[in-house]
Amino acid sequence: MIHNPTLPLVFSFVAGLGLASCKSGNDTANAAKTVVSESPKEKPTQCGIGLEMAPGEAVITIDGKAILCSELMEKSHISLLHAEAEYREKIRDLQQQALAEMIDKRLLDAEMKGSSQSIEEFIGTHVRAEPVTQEEMLEFYKQAVAEGQPLPPYEEVKSELSNFINEKKQQGAMLNYRASLRAKADVKLTMPILLPPVFDVDTTGESKGPDTAPVTIVEFSDFECGYCGQAEPTVQKIVSTYGDKVRLVYRDLPLPSHAQAPKASEATHCAQKQGKYWEMHAKLFANQRALEIPQLKTYAGELGLDQAAFDSCLDDGNTAKIVADSLAEAERLGVNGTPAFFVNGRFLSGAQPYERFAELIDYELADK
Repeated sequence: MIHNPTLPLVFSFVAGLGLASCKSGNDTANAAKTVVSESPKEKPTQCGIGLEMAPGEAVITIDGKAILCSELMEKSHISLLHAEAEYREKIRDLQQQALAEMIDKRLLDAEMKGSSQSIEEFIGTHVRAEPVTQEEMLEFYKQAVAEGQPLPPYEEVKSELSNFINEKKQQGAMLNYRASLRAKADVKLTMPILLPPVFDVDTTGESKGPDTAPVTIVEFSDFECGYCGQAEPTVQKIVSTYGDKVRLVYRDLPLPSHAQAPKASEATHCAQKQGKYWEMHAKLFANQRALEIPQLKTYAGELGLDQAAFDSCLDDGNTAKIVADSLAEAERLGVNGTPAFFVNGRFLSGAQPYERFAELIDYELADK
């Protein structure tokens, strides 16, 4: 059998370090003038990381005029905060990987106590997956083709396809076995949560929840971004679960790659003029593949808005400045992908799971 080098690419699932988000294509964090609040314990004792000097010392002198360390830090502060957030996430990923291996080993050692089998023999006995069927292989192949994968004819790849699916099934069985061992054990996680750095975020925008809520979540999102749509159920769960303890602020960040997103954002603010912002918000996320201007106007009619007033607002770009102001705030904060969240200023990037939001919200509530 001739090995087909394209198959590992076609039939593999790649787990990236980052979470799912739509990107703007500009990964350079904007270093505009801004003041970022940090708790006292997070402030550096010197001018900055790698700059063991006083804030008032010159880092360079040009024609006799100094640029002070404090000026450099102010200019680069947003970029440095994003770098720090990525660094913390990477460190925690490595810690969690190592911890998972330690947990699995300890639980497996306990399960094997008294057994004369090797680890491989023990796992082979206790972890078994059903062999792949011809129907499963053919269905997998058809789905890949339907998604546009450039595959050779089925008969040429079915042997490798069988091996691939069997391997995935075995991995799934092993994950289930590990989960069963953890479910039987008294596992208590006492590791501190990962705290992202704090940004000073403008909380202006359409919001849900009281202004006095102890936790404010600012979301930068894009109605045409699929990952933003995936995040919506999580956001709604947060709002319903925490009630008056959380204020959600929605900010527009239509990305350059999404041609319909700017007008979609404008449409929500035109709807807001008639008291139907959140209704239009929900309508657009429910119809992310249908955001042309005629469709936006149709949605206004379905929501019972004054059609003429809405159409005039949308056609004249009466709410474009609201969207532009939101874009400027995102740029100031160095946000270049959606969805992006700030939980009391703590940055979370991408369609994160509910549990990640909950641990940060609970931390902030306890701190208050």
